Amino acid sequence: MSSRETQLALQIDTGVKEMAKVILKASGLTVRDAGNDLLTRVISSDDIPFVVSRDPELRAIGITETMRRHFGLDGKEWPIASGETKPMCIHLDKGLFEAAQKKLDDYGVPPATLFRAFLSQCAYEMRLPY
Repeated sequence: MSSRETQLALQIDTGVKEMAKVILKASGLTVRDAGNDLLTRVISSDDIPFVVSRDPELRAIGITETMRRHFGLDGKEWPIASGETKPMCIHLDKGLFEAAQKKLDDYGVPPATLFRAFLSQCAYEMRLPY
């Protein structure tokens, strides 16, 4: 890890983590890339750039029929959460992290909570939530 990076540690459900990684990879992003993009959006918009929702209209909105067949999903329910949490570390740009953290402090949202919510929403919608 270079001096221009910081490491964010969080606990996350293993099923959510794996599904989010699949969605990010399909979008051409690593967790690190998506994390730095999320921080940039927080800084530029002075807001949290997505809504945490379990609205049934958003469930798997980003999934194609091919993906449904691949994952064996019927469109009504599918396993996202495994019920087992494990630690996860994300390497992020230190400057972006520090600038975004100042904005997040105004909302009372710790960065780990933001990232856990972001990854959960990616897994729920099966797309980037913004």
